[in-house]
Amino acid sequence: MQPQTDTSVQIPLIIDLEEAAATMNEVFMSMKHSVLLKPNPAWKDRFVRLDRLENMILENKERIEAVIYTDFGCRDAFVTDMLDIFPTLSQIRYLKKNAEKWMKPRSFVPDPYLLPGSEEVIFQPKGVVGIIAPWNYPLFLSIGSVAQAFAAGNLCMLKLSETTPVFSSLIEELVQKYFMPNELYVVLGESDISSRFAELPFDHLLFIGSTQVGRKVAQSAAKNLTPVTLELGGKSPAVIAPNYPLDAAVERIMVGKLLNSGQTCIAPDYVLIERRRVRNFVDICRKEARKLYPAGLADPSYTSIVSQSRFESLLNQLQEASQTSKVESLFLGDQFDLKTRKLGPQIVLNPPPDIEVMSEEIFGPILPVIAYPDDDIGEAVDFINS
Repeated sequence: MQPQTDTSVQIPLIIDLEEAAATMNEVFMSMKHSVLLKPNPAWKDRFVRLDRLENMILENKERIEAVIYTDFGCRDAFVTDMLDIFPTLSQIRYLKKNAEKWMKPRSFVPDPYLLPGSEEVIFQPKGVVGIIAPWNYPLFLSIGSVAQAFAAGNLCMLKLSETTPVFSSLIEELVQKYFMPNELYVVLGESDISSRFAELPFDHLLFIGSTQVGRKVAQSAAKNLTPVTLELGGKSPAVIAPNYPLDAAVERIMVGKLLNSGQTCIAPDYVLIERRRVRNFVDICRKEARKLYPAGLADPSYTSIVSQSRFESLLNQLQEASQTSKVESLFLGDQFDLKTRKLGPQIVLNPPPDIEVMSEEIFGPILPVIAYPDDDIGEAVDFINS
């Protein structure tokens, strides 16, 4: 059963840039003041924040499922539970169980020339952490990141994606209910607000997203010499070694590729396989895709592409690929639906390296297949390394 659209959550229409920047700066200064007053929170304080995060999810699980469904257009509640809600709760519980012991100082035996001195590593919070979260797993990659920062004793400002506005509005509402503004603060808005957010002098900044945007975030943070962690997308090859059982390989590749319709940073981006096994590989992929989603595009568990612009980008990639390579469809019937933004899985055989499906992260249900000479896996490795 699919969740119903949560009509109580309203999408903000206009956010004034200067007003938002002033508010962000005010909140940031309030958090910095809190850090100065209490720079190293006790474990009980950190635990309470983690506990509230957990309760926020548990008490609003159905609403979270509903708004993610709304933003995507079609995303099965089971997918959201498996890939957003469960891993977030699991991470919070893991931190609650283990983080207290991680806080304890660690002693080391010094080099002989420092004797009779001693060495000890003392773990301290950074302070105020900024997090810029993506849209593809909106709960796990936002609240999961907040949980890590809370466990380490930090306060957080969280910039949520404008691509999933209904989810982002709900999280803003819930955070205001469960947390004080100087503990956790949610920022909404377009890319111009993200740029201003990255310019704040955070004690650490985490960005999860594309390489192109990551460059801009790093440049903005560099103005303050803010330490930055960039978790960026890229090309994730899957190599099928000679004589490896194709049925097992295809089952794993198809599950990883088609969950969330390929909108996953570690989904197999392209496959390398021996030339003699390419035809068999495609046939088994078609069989596996139809087993996973028997109704094709109409299957309620097959996820929509998140936005019209992303949908059109994938169609353009396929159009370009079809000029130089054979494209094989895996579903029966229609291969795309403009209304629901669903795109059936497509295999592109031996595309040239300079077209978009081979030069950029795909982030959708398109799978290039590159043939390497029979029994010569070294050429596959050379291809990846190049």
